Amino acid sequence: MGQDLETLLQKYTHSTINNDEYKLLKEMLKDASDKQIEDVLSVLWDTYENNGSTPPGNFEALAGKLGIRKEKRIRPIFIQLAKIAAIFILFLFAGYYLLKINNQDIFLHNSSMLVEVKSGEKAEIVLPDGSKVFLNAASTLSYAPDFGRTTREVTIKGEAYLEVAKDEHKPFLVQTESIEIEVLGTKFNVNAYDDLNTIETTLLEGSVRLRTKGKEPLSTVMTPYHKVIYDKEKHKLSAKQTNTEFETAWTRGELVLRSSNLQEVMKKLEKRYGVTIEIIGDSSHLGSFTGSFKEDNVYKVLDILSLHYNFTIQQSQEKINIRLR
Repeated sequence: MGQDLETLLQKYTHSTINNDEYKLLKEMLKDASDKQIEDVLSVLWDTYENNGSTPPGNFEALAGKLGIRKEKRIRPIFIQLAKIAAIFILFLFAGYYLLKINNQDIFLHNSSMLVEVKSGEKAEIVLPDGSKVFLNAASTLSYAPDFGRTTREVTIKGEAYLEVAKDEHKPFLVQTESIEIEVLGTKFNVNAYDDLNTIETTLLEGSVRLRTKGKEPLSTVMTPYHKVIYDKEKHKLSAKQTNTEFETAWTRGELVLRSSNLQEVMKKLEKRYGVTIEIIGDSSHLGSFTGSFKEDNVYKVLDILSLHYNFTIQQSQEKINIRLR
């Protein structure tokens, strides 16, 4: 059985497996013990190392997700890779699973991979095709377990910066609540938090086609250094030139505020620092704030903002109260 399993897995990593063999491989992995799976995948890995070659396709990408370099050659770590690789390669198990890769929670739920980033955190994900996704706080990324075999499609809620690997035969699709973005190979940022009335897409390199969803779809082709804003309430697209360094500052740890009112500022602070903030008093008459911060401490940011908005800060166990004077 071990030799047969090894052969089928080798065919899978080289994308030469047919449908019948693929079904057989799934059944064999269901019946195989953890030890058998570990041994077979370890043999495959050692074969590539001994030949001085690189594991092809998804096999290498899985290693990259765990941050394993070939020169490490640490067998206990590879055993962890083997077990996770088996789950990633073939979504054999129904229900709900939690994996940890690079300290990032990866959920297998209803036959979809789900990366969930909490408030106050950020994450970097390498997809099986080599594309990179940087997720901002309070954001999610989901994709099919067989991503890249025939199609490349992800769904994003929140904010993400993507560096898409070029593949002319497989366009890369990004789904959000209200728009779809199609690319071949590019770098762009998308801001699609559910609690915002707009979805903003900023293009750094390449070309993307953006389409809205619904009965009367709108469409536009973006060019670099431009931002397209979709107003969900008005069902309207608008485009303008923008500073891409400004738009992607969050990937470098900066918190950027652009003509933001107090409510908008506090929402961003809640996402960035993973806190709950309550505004006490009427803020409708207050002006906007523009600036950037690179502080790790929310209270240092609030101290600066208090000079602009004239409020006091009161801390409780569950939240931070902002009391307007």
